Amino acid sequence: MDEDLLPKDKHQMTYGTSTLAPKIDLPDTDGFKRHTADKVKKVFTKKLEEIKQEFDDTMKKVELNKLVLSAEIRFEPKTGIHYYLYKRDNDTTFLSMIPPNEWKTGPTYLGTFVINSDGVWELIQAPLERGEDF
Repeated sequence: MDEDLLPKDKHQMTYGTSTLAPKIDLPDTDGFKRHTADKVKKVFTKKLEEIKQEFDDTMKKVELNKLVLSAEIRFEPKTGIHYYLYKRDNDTTFLSMIPPNEWKTGPTYLGTFVINSDGVWELIQAPLERGEDF
């Protein structure tokens, strides 16, 4: 071994400089890797579930907007005002300003909607008789 290559202050070194020095034990990184991998997997799984939920919510809004926009509308809706979606006996739908409690006998109530400033229809109230969301 060439002594010229070794530092002069061997006692200050943090590692052994000869074969007689104590063995250097490397830390076990497998446990760290497993723990980190599990942690990362949980983070990404949670994120994917959030994205899936947001996608499902968006698709529900798309379907609601299709339903309202396919209905007969004989006025220009204003943002923030409640409108009522109904279905006639001939299965056609229409949007009305008349709430369901003001009809003596009339069409089937499908829900209360409001249009927001982005032009997106939002369901405010589903019909109580049906007991379900759209």
